[in-house]
Amino acid sequence: MDINQLYKDVKKVSELDGEEFEGSVEFFLLTDKKIDGVQVYSPNVRNDLQRELLDFFLNYFKNSQIRDRAQIPYDVVISRPEKTDFLLCESSKYEGVTNFYNQFSGKNHFSSTKGKSVTSFTAYALKIFVSEDDYLCYVGPFTSLSKVSKTKFIGNLTNEKLTKVNSDHMFGLSPNMAMVMYNEEILINNIPIFEKCCEMSTEFKKNASDVIDTIDEYGVITHIDEFRSTANDDSRIARRLTKMNQDPERVKGFFSNIKNVKKVLNDPSFRERFEEIEFVNGKLEYRSEKRQQFVTLIADAAYESIVGKQKRIDHSL
Repeated sequence: MDINQLYKDVKKVSELDGEEFEGSVEFFLLTDKKIDGVQVYSPNVRNDLQRELLDFFLNYFKNSQIRDRAQIPYDVVISRPEKTDFLLCESSKYEGVTNFYNQFSGKNHFSSTKGKSVTSFTAYALKIFVSEDDYLCYVGPFTSLSKVSKTKFIGNLTNEKLTKVNSDHMFGLSPNMAMVMYNEEILINNIPIFEKCCEMSTEFKKNASDVIDTIDEYGVITHIDEFRSTANDDSRIARRLTKMNQDPERVKGFFSNIKNVKKVLNDPSFRERFEEIEFVNGKLEYRSEKRQQFVTLIADAAYESIVGKQKRIDHSL
């Protein structure tokens, strides 16, 4: 994603006057509910506030060092090796990401937040039009006003009144960037918000189920139903199986040559790592208490380096 170009485009929008600027920014609140996907609310925002909201993007990216940060692919297992890097995900890679991305392409949003508490929402989004039919979405953290909620009183110097407020109806918008969506890509800075908005936990379970279905076809794992149940309940296992599902040839290669697993289990360099995992009569026995070691084994993470002949575990799997 070319953030430098987006920054220039948004800066041009900020310089528009009056009617030319009006409608350049749309504001949304995003629920953390898992009913029919993430729900998007679009309350009306005054034109002068639209300009201030647009400044969230400009202020966050005004430093060229931030704009020039490395962008590395989103990884379901090792999500952010360096916190100074942004993560990048194509909207088409996961169904949940596609659904969330497409939420902003239409007008089918909830207009009223009546009856909603601030705790119902997990993030906000700004849809910034850089041309008549081209836009980006800037997503940031949504928070309640914790300091206000302690006292529930606000002083107003304009009309010299002290007013008690219902803090359940007040919220804060952090200017920090969680995500930027543009041109079928999502640039990620806040992984928890990305994974909530895109319902990645559901995505992980689906992918885990798919890869277990593939493994089941080989008939070489005992207690496969227990393994399936573990993947459904343990998000760490579901993530790792999701990564396996992205490399079907690796899965096929391992289970087509399952007899070679004996070499790993009997190798002194790996024996302790895979202790108590048994391979009997051509089948691997799954035990839930050894779930992490078991997935490491079937992910074919044990390897020997070509040059140095060092035997290691690939922890990216």
